[in-house]
Amino acid sequence: MICPGLLATSAAVAACATLAWLVSGSETVLAAGLGGGVLLGLAGVWQLPRRIDQAAKRLRSETA
Repeated sequence: MICPGLLATSAAVAACATLAWLVSGSETVLAAGLGGGVLLGLAGVWQLPRRIDQAAKRLRSETA
C-alpha cells in the first residue's frame, strides 16, 4: 500500500500547489509543490517494480 499511497500523495501535493498558486499567485509555491509532487511520484514509481519483484520471489519460493 506504500506505492499507491506515494502516487496518490504526489497527485494531492501537486493539486494543492496548483490551488495555492491560483489563490496567491506565487510561482515559488507552485514550483515547490510541483517539485515535491514529482519527487513523491518518482519514489512511488521506483518502489513499485521492487515490491512486485519481492512478491514474485516469495510466491516462487512458496510453490517450490
